[in-house]
Order: sequence, then structure tokens, then C-alpha cells
Amino acid sequence: MTNFIERLRHDRKTLQELAKTKSREQIANYYGVSSKTLYRALQADQELNQIVSQGRASMAGLLEQSLFHIAFHGTTTTKVITHPNGTKTVITETKPPSSNLLKFLLCNLDPEHWQIDPSMTALKKQELKLKRQETAIVSPALLKLRSIKDYTKSAERN
Repeated sequence: MTNFIERLRHDRKTLQELAKTKSREQIANYYGVSSKTLYRALQADQELNQIVSQGRASMAGLLEQSLFHIAFHGTTTTKVITHPNGTKTVITETKPPSSNLLKFLLCNLDPEHWQIDPSMTALKKQELKLKRQETAIVSPALLKLRSIKDYTKSAERN
């Protein structure tokens, strides 16, 4: 294990780059070790763990940017077809922005106001309202109950 940790320390830059685009399992495969060995090494060395965590955060940021770009601008793909006579044909396909992706982003960024099923939005709002009411009712009751218990305990001591 110590040799593996030393190897990772020596190879910090590669580890950092791998963490930006690969899963932990893929990183373990790259180094020829099991996922458990990589996990234990990261637990044993806080600096290496931070390198991998920062790489994963960077990857999440890139994915988020890509999702926003696709959601608002769509995608364009270009294919080049080479024919038997040597001529080439370029085919460009443009897909419009994705309304499903926009819905997904809204549901995840603002779940209180956006749900896939509109009836769920109403239910969610009702649930939040009930939780607020419950907290408002229960908190004072708990305080009273605690003060009664404290009073009882102090009376028993005397």
C-alpha cells in the first residue's frame, strides 16, 4: 500500500488529469489496482484524496456547462463520407435545443417550483407548508415539555 501511495504522490499531475475525466474505478484500472486499493490509498493520504476530489468537481463543472450549452444551443455534428471514387461528402446535422433537458435542469435547480408532473408541484408545496406548520407547532411544545422535565428533575433532587 505504501508503495502505491508513493507512486500516486510521484504521479500527481497524471492523477489530477485522470480525475477530471475518469471514474475512480477507471483510475484504479489505469494504475493496475483494485477500486478498494485506490479507495484505501485516498483515505490514507488526504492530499491525494483532495486532488481526486478537485478533479471530480472540475469534471462536474464541465458536464454542467455542456448540459447548459446543449439545453440552450442544441448540438451540431459533422460527418465526412468518403465514396469509392474518392469524393467526399460532408453532412452537417443540427439538433435544436432540448426542451427535455431544460425541464430536467429546472426540476433539479428549483424543485420547489418545477416538477415533471405538475400535480407533484402542488403536492410538494403542500408538503413544505405542512412541514413549516408542524415545526412551528412542535417546537414550542418541545420547549414546554423540556422545561417540565427539567423542573421535575430539579424537584426530585430537592
